Amino acid sequence: MTTGHPGLELGFLDILAKEYADLTPLLVGSFEFDDKTKTYNLPTNKKFKTHIPLELRVRYFVVSYLKRMEHLNRNPTFDEIILNIMPLLKNGTTPSNRPS
Repeated sequence: MTTGHPGLELGFLDILAKEYADLTPLLVGSFEFDDKTKTYNLPTNKKFKTHIPLELRVRYFVVSYLKRMEHLNRNPTFDEIILNIMPLLKNGTTPSNRPS
């Protein structure tokens, strides 16, 4: 099982480093800084929300699934890939075997 950073293991850490080199705007825009503890915290009564573009989420899930299948020495069909990835996406549902 993989326990390291996916960007490092899958060979795209350099791309992530370039795209997300400075987290300060994210921290300042989404969190409150506590001078006493020197930490960033969620504002009271606020939930943590993120927006990861659909294309990036799909890519991550597909690469992750295919890597797992590779470790299991399996070659999934296109249908198997779709049926395993779709439920992971927002509003994704698992198809039932019942006719409509």
